Amino acid sequence: MCYCCIAQTTIQREGYTLIATVEGNYDNDPNTLECSIKCGTYPTSDAYLDIPSVVVIGGTEYTVTSIPAGAFIGENKFIGDLLLPSSIADIAEGAFQNCTGLTSLSLGSGVTTIGQYAFYQCGFTSVDLGSGVTS
Repeated sequence: MCYCCIAQTTIQREGYTLIATVEGNYDNDPNTLECSIKCGTYPTSDAYLDIPSVVVIGGTEYTVTSIPAGAFIGENKFIGDLLLPSSIADIAEGAFQNCTGLTSLSLGSGVTTIGQYAFYQCGFTSVDLGSGVTS
């Protein structure tokens, strides 16, 4: 079996876009599908980062489960609170590295894994890791 991109869509936000990618086995087994989200186009002025817990692609709903490596790295136009939905389980290495405009972090209870340097050099003054983080 092939593990590959099954579907992808662009989500328009005020001043920027997000890209949602669904990956899994070629047979589309719903038990093996993973949906990740990353930045598509970066904002040109200050913007609040709004990450959805569910995306719809071709009429099918997919739960967002991860933030891939480097997804928002170095983007300092995102400001304010970073609230991640509880559907997200994995935050990969360097996902939000150098996002200096973010001031607080609140992880949903579903987050279990945070990669190395995921939040390195962010400007957080308040952090809530939630109850699910194990590594």
